[in-house]
Amino acid sequence: MQNRPSYISILLTIFLLIGSFNAYSVSNDIGEIINKAGMQRMLSQRIMKAYILKGIGDAPQLANSQLFESISLYESNLKYINRFTSKLKTDVGYNVLVNQWEDFKAIIKNTPTQKGARILLDMSDELLKKANTLTQNLQVLSGVQGSELINVAGRQRMLSQKISKLYMAYCWKIKGEEALDEMMMVLSEYEVALDFLRQSQKNTKQIKNNLRRVSGQLKFAQKSFDQLDQGQYLIHVVNSTTDTMLRQMDAVTQLYVENMSSYSGVAKR
Repeated sequence: MQNRPSYISILLTIFLLIGSFNAYSVSNDIGEIINKAGMQRMLSQRIMKAYILKGIGDAPQLANSQLFESISLYESNLKYINRFTSKLKTDVGYNVLVNQWEDFKAIIKNTPTQKGARILLDMSDELLKKANTLTQNLQVLSGVQGSELINVAGRQRMLSQKISKLYMAYCWKIKGEEALDEMMMVLSEYEVALDFLRQSQKNTKQIKNNLRRVSGQLKFAQKSFDQLDQGQYLIHVVNSTTDTMLRQMDAVTQLYVENMSSYSGVAKR
């Protein structure tokens, strides 16, 4: 009987923590926090792609602009996410992401070289994994219906940039045929997730139209990849097309964030 009060105290503490988290979810938009965390996945690939594009020497001003704008946005997102994660007692993977980012940033700002690119390619993949872990942990912790749609749509942004990164890595001879093999696997993954999103009963007319446009851009990108068999490197076309896919999926993700409060459930995978 002496242990009973302590059990009651522990249960009360747990309920208070859950209650405070739910209150925070409602008042501070947990959907946007998941969105920002998910965006870090995309930025890890976009920054790497811009580094390689700058090294190739095609459109150096565009590549430089993409590189440093993406670095600035990454750091801004970290600050935004930290305002939430710093209040949690649970480790959701924020600190390990920050540490990985600092190591990556120290090299990525240097003048691009093929040797540096080979080192950074592996680091960009690790940075992606850490950001994905953070995003998934936040989704589970939130318990908010509709958050899976935000996570999946946000992940499509990353996949578009990973496709572009692998294409550029092959063109700059950072990676060989394995880059194209991986790119085709990512393309397949992109198509599966796009199909999942298109089947969601939560899609508004605007979301449906945006997803339809993304499908069109994907088909256009695939035609560019076919040209590699003929030795044609369509760097500008691939960069432009995947950036359009990124913008369109970002718009879809934002719509899911805005509409999340009206969801009573999510599509089943």
